[in-house]
Amino acid sequence: MARFIDNRYPWKDEFESRYFQRTEGLAEKNHRQHQHRAQAPQPDLVGFDATGRMNLDTGNTGWRPTWDIIVAGNFIRNGLNQILLYDRGGGSADRFDNTGRMNLDTGNPGRRTTWDIIVAGNFIGNGLNQILLYDRSSGSADLVGFDATGRMNLDTGNPGWRTTWNLIVVGDFLGNGRDQILLYDRNAGSADLVGFDATGRMNLDTGNPGWRTTWETIVAGNFVGNRPDQILLYDRGR
Repeated sequence: MARFIDNRYPWKDEFESRYFQRTEGLAEKNHRQHQHRAQAPQPDLVGFDATGRMNLDTGNTGWRPTWDIIVAGNFIRNGLNQILLYDRGGGSADRFDNTGRMNLDTGNPGRRTTWDIIVAGNFIGNGLNQILLYDRSSGSADLVGFDATGRMNLDTGNPGWRTTWNLIVVGDFLGNGRDQILLYDRNAGSADLVGFDATGRMNLDTGNPGWRTTWETIVAGNFVGNRPDQILLYDRGR
């Protein structure tokens, strides 16, 4: 918006300055509000056929714009996967069935607001997925499970963890039918393999020192067709 100063009326300079500041401020506020509406979270659920082509694309509007971490797993034993969404600022978690449309939304308020990493796996061997939540600042991890309604029915703390883990990867590395976690410390160049008992307490912690300190991504899977899972480590710099 163009401005000009008329020296014949000195009082107009102060008036116009205040007017333009106010109108320009309103315009900026309206622009921000429009951008917020345009960027409102609208996640899509996408599926694929046997050839890798998309055969499902279902939009789900009206989601909270503050989810920090999303983890998938079969938490409630219905033959489908659900997602757990963690809002660090609100300290809560909800989950949804992956049928394309939301048909389950169970809140679990009162969660700690400082979890850094959340991973899912069948850690206690009951055929369901649980979540492991790692808090780097306090050096602790909780193993949490859910009942058929999506409410927490297991919450086992595991204190005394190293505060420098960078990556946590889930897989059945021992071939025993349940998942363990591999924790990688980039600075120390080491990794621990950790397992849990039926109550969610650690019952295995095996250190593996001498790792390269430049791994950026680690993924787990049954890549070579035998029972235990393997890991693939990627170093972008080499």
